[in-house]
Amino acid sequence: TKEKGIKTIVERSPAPIQQLSSFKDRLEVRRDSGYSSLASFSTFLKNGLSREALVTLDAIRNGIKAYVKGFAGDIALSNDGWRQYGKYNENEQFDFYPSLFINPIGEQLKLQEMLCHSQLFVEYVNRKERDSKETAELSKSDVGRFIATFVYFHWRRRKRIESKVVV
Repeated sequence: TKEKGIKTIVERSPAPIQQLSSFKDRLEVRRDSGYSSLASFSTFLKNGLSREALVTLDAIRNGIKAYVKGFAGDIALSNDGWRQYGKYNENEQFDFYPSLFINPIGEQLKLQEMLCHSQLFVEYVNRKERDSKETAELSKSDVGRFIATFVYFHWRRRKRIESKVVV
């Protein structure tokens, strides 16, 4: 989209941009490797995409699709979700009213902002921090190492036994 200011807003949006940037880097490495059909259109037409490039392009498509689905909310979740954000005019054409879509999101954001400043939410974050530290400490402890070693040993043993059995 070419609307004024969109590029700046999108660049400040961390999640999808970082993910797409990572995919872009991956595609550039493939292109620059010399073995990729991404470097030449005629090579692409002759050989098609490599499996790695195809997987990367598919991941890009799925990432964009998931972002748009998350952004579009009800509109993306059902075939008729769009109906609640507008109405038909006298010419039987549907008029979309962005405010009907945006206002509830704005109210949700206000509620989240208020809750983030509440003692209840601060305590929730503190509890998550304590739980995280306890989990990290447990994984460093002798008990954690013992369990990890035990599970790994038996998993490897089972894999070896399974690989010897030919069906």
